[in-house]
Amino acid sequence: MEGGLGNVERGEKPIGEISVVRVPDGLCPAPTQARPDELPLKPLVEHLAVPTPSREASLTQKLEMALGSVCPLLREIMVDFAPFLSKTLIGSHGQELLMEGKGLTTFKNSNSVVELVMLLCSQEWQNSLQKHAGLAFIELINEGRLLSHAMKDHIVRVANEAEFILNRMRADDVLKHADFESQCAQTLLDRREEERMCDHLITAARRRDNVIASRLLEKVRNIMSNKHGAWGYMDPHGA
Repeated sequence: MEGGLGNVERGEKPIGEISVVRVPDGLCPAPTQARPDELPLKPLVEHLAVPTPSREASLTQKLEMALGSVCPLLREIMVDFAPFLSKTLIGSHGQELLMEGKGLTTFKNSNSVVELVMLLCSQEWQNSLQKHAGLAFIELINEGRLLSHAMKDHIVRVANEAEFILNRMRADDVLKHADFESQCAQTLLDRREEERMCDHLITAARRRDNVIASRLLEKVRNIMSNKHGAWGYMDPHGA
C-alpha cells in the first residue's frame, strides 16, 4: 500500500488502473515476407557482374591492336617531316608543339602506343590538328605525290640511259670478242706457219750436218787408208 501511494505521489499511474488490450490470435495474420537476414543472398551475388581486374590492360591491348601498325608510320612521318610540321602544328599561344614540347622526343624515343595516343589527344594537339593539320597533311601529300612523280620520271630516265649504255657496252663487248677470236685464229695460223718453218729449217740443218759429217768421215777414211799418206804402209823391199 505504501508502495502504491509512493507511486501516486511520483505521478505514476497505479498498476490496478492500467488496462491491457489483447488481440485474438486469429485476427493477427502471420508475416509472409522473410526477414532481411533470411533473404537468399547467394543467388544475387552469383548474378552480379564482377568487374575485370585488368581494365586498363585490356584498353592498352585494344589500342595496341588497333594502332600498332599505324604508329610506326606516324612516327616516321613526324620525324622525317619535322621541319615542315613544326611550323604548321602551332599551339594556342603560338608555340611549336613538335619542337618546344616533348612531341618530337616522344615520336623519336617512345614505342608506347598509349603515350602517343595521350599526346595526340591532348587539348593543344587536338586544336592544332583540327585547325592546321588537315591542310598541312594535304599539302604534304601533294608535295609527296609531285616528288614521287618526279622521282619516277628521273628513275625511268636513268633506267633508259643505263639500258642504252648497257646495250652499247654489250655491242662493244660482242665486237671485241669477235675481234679477239679473229686475232686468236690469225695468231694460231702464224704460229703454226712458224712451227712448220722451224721444223723445215731444223730438218734441213740436220741433213746438211749429216752430209758434211759423211764427207768428213769419208775424207778421214781416205787419208787413213791411203798408202801415200802419213799413216800409209810402204814395203821396204819393194822400194
